[in-house]
Amino acid sequence: SIGVLIHFIHHIAESIHVSTVMARVGSELLKSAERLFPQQIGHRSAEGKLSDAEADAIESRFKEGQAARVVSQGTGYVQALAAEKLMETAQAHDVVVRLERQPGDFTAVNRTLMWVWPAARANEDVLNALSMTIAIGTQRTPDQDIRFLVEQLTDMAGRALSPGINDPYTAASCMHWLGATISLMANREAISAYRYGEDGQLRVVASPITFEYICDAAFGSVRQHVERNRVAAERMMTTIYEVLINTTDTRRRAVLVDHAAQLMSGVERQLSHAADVAGVGKQYSLIGSTKDVEVIA
Repeated sequence: SIGVLIHFIHHIAESIHVSTVMARVGSELLKSAERLFPQQIGHRSAEGKLSDAEADAIESRFKEGQAARVVSQGTGYVQALAAEKLMETAQAHDVVVRLERQPGDFTAVNRTLMWVWPAARANEDVLNALSMTIAIGTQRTPDQDIRFLVEQLTDMAGRALSPGINDPYTAASCMHWLGATISLMANREAISAYRYGEDGQLRVVASPITFEYICDAAFGSVRQHVERNRVAAERMMTTIYEVLINTTDTRRRAVLVDHAAQLMSGVERQLSHAADVAGVGKQYSLIGSTKDVEVIA
């Protein structure tokens, strides 16, 4: 009994240690990056990306009066969306659904969850069936909400860099996990907002989680804390560089370069010692020379 008690106390102490929590969240984040919303809903068009004219034509269907609203029956966070049931319902009643909420979004009673087109086919039974595909609760969950996991890591980094704690190495470790996730996403095909059913017809329009959003959530939200600490700023700059040299997409490379430039600008304003600014600047100069660096596919 004494042995079990000692083991239990040791296990509890280990499980709540910041490095253990960080590794658990980081591992979950990497797994979530493999199933970004709304990838699990149906499939994208076989023809690929829609033209602007086609996208505008689809959006015009949801103008007021042409589509019916599915409203929230409760107040809280969207915890999960039953993708298969949503697609089955849309197909069975020959309607197109535009989602107004993602997993992780907050909603309240009578706020719009989704629009259904055409309104003539959206009777009360259809609206109720669609409403049942969204689970709402008082807390966010990581099952379908990658943003929640990103925010947990950036929150850890921000707290670690607070004056009361001043632990830049924990913040740097958070950057490593975030960088690994962004690297995973960097060369993946962008997820289409337009999801098709087995019948080949457009059934769901959603707002996908994009590479740009994850970069902004990972780098932008914590930059104000990082730019005041040389160690954390160097680690973030190195993370951006490592993602950059493994990214082939020109537009995504530009996003990373922009985040690096913003970080360098903040460092120049916040760090008072020239040697500290130069240390971060050395890492930044590597990013400026990436045009000469072979991109690793």
